[in-house]
Amino acid sequence: LNNDTGTLTIGTATSMSSTLSVALNVRALATNGTGQFTAATSSTMAAFYNDASNFYILKDASSSTTFDSSRPLYINLSTSAVTIDGTGAGVSIGGNVTMPSFSITSDRRLKTNIVPLTGSAEIIDKTNVYEFDKVVGLANPIPGGGMTMPDQLNTIHQAGVIAQEVREIAPSLVTEYANGMLGVDYTGYVPHLIAVAKADRARIADLEARLAILEAA
Repeated sequence: LNNDTGTLTIGTATSMSSTLSVALNVRALATNGTGQFTAATSSTMAAFYNDASNFYILKDASSSTTFDSSRPLYINLSTSAVTIDGTGAGVSIGGNVTMPSFSITSDRRLKTNIVPLTGSAEIIDKTNVYEFDKVVGLANPIPGGGMTMPDQLNTIHQAGVIAQEVREIAPSLVTEYANGMLGVDYTGYVPHLIAVAKADRARIADLEARLAILEAA
């Protein structure tokens, strides 16, 4: 215990030689209204941080003394709004996600090179749909970095597409993750389905018009 600063150090400054167990609450206080609980190694640091406006989870991948601009998760203390991955790096979820609704940013002001969509009929025609049992609940369910699949697999029965096949016909709809797994943007199929539906409606309208002429003759 440093009597001048009030700092309590357990073990050494860079690592703890034993475990600190606390039965009740742990509080981090500061005179300017902010509080921080930090876990640091010799080259990285992570922390919970409260600046009186937001509650953050902070991280730095290169320093044990300062944080970068990343705010992977924060909660607005006034509105309770939660922001996850404000940097756009991505969020991985191993289980189900339940929500009443969701929206995808689609503002025209964010878009350039806007041209009519083509090739939708071919993409839909070549897309095969299956039903299958899929492994769920594993962060890295593929032997990408020397990992092996466990003996007991958690699976759910679903219907859908195969990413490897979709990549051959619509590569923009497929993402390859760091562990080698492939994911499909199912919502990316919606514009193609809209285009195909509109084309079919136009053909139907044309056929109905021709039929009306024949019937009137």
